[in-house]
This record gives sequence, structure tokens and C-alpha cells, in this order.
Amino acid sequence: MLNMTIFRTAGMAIGIALTASACTSTSHDIAVLDSESSAQPVPEAVQSNEQFADGSARYLGEIDDYSYFAARPASDADHEACLIQIGSTADDWIGGCSTIQQDKIVVLSGGTPRQEVALISDDPSTDTLEDAGWEKQADNLWHRSS
Repeated sequence: MLNMTIFRTAGMAIGIALTASACTSTSHDIAVLDSESSAQPVPEAVQSNEQFADGSARYLGEIDDYSYFAARPASDADHEACLIQIGSTADDWIGGCSTIQQDKIVVLSGGTPRQEVALISDDPSTDTLEDAGWEKQADNLWHRSS
């Protein structure tokens, strides 16, 4: 059974889901989490959150006016990763963490039409993801609408 931790803030109508993947990739690393620092400033609300390891958040990219960061959780930082979505204000964010065991690690979903954004491991099985309707937005950040 996969562990999943959910963090919510007011004003967000988005859910978190983990999805089983039929991907064949054997490498499930996220190199950006080992980089020196984030390419973009991390909002204080995320930096000061005790659920994330200090200084671990790294910028992934933007989709539809939301910024996305990967981070390590404060607990089990060697085996889990988190995806954080930040809206127009620093307090408008949501994140989720899960064990790094497959190509799709954490999926944030919600809205109408339904939008899904996923934290993807390095070197994923791109054919499988693309066949399922996922589109790469940046390294480790994929998106699909349903």
C-alpha cells in the first residue's frame, strides 16, 4: 500500500489522487530534488510548512497560472516526493506526497473540465504516458485534461 499525505489550504477546490501505472521504467528518481537551489523563489507559506524538508522545494514549471514545485517530505525524505501547486497568492496552495515507486508519483486533480497535473520520475515510459493522454510540460511535470 502506498503512503500518501495531503496538505490543503483554504480556497482550493482540487483533489489529490495516486494512480497505479503500468509503466515499465525501472528508474524512479527525481534529480531536480538533488539540485543546489530552486530556479524560482519558493513562497514562505511552503518554506515554513513543517510537512516539507527544509529547503527541499524546487521549481518545476507553470501551467494555467499555477506554479509547481517538487519537494521532499519532512519524514521519509529518501523514499517519498511531493508535488506542490501554488496559485496567485502565497496562501493559495495545495500539495501531496507519495512513495517514489512508479513513473507517476503524485497527481493533483480537479476543476471543470477536469485537469490533472502529475509529478513524474526521471526517464519515464513516455509512450505509456502519452497513450493515456498526458503531455509533458517540463521535466518531471506532466498535464492532461479529461
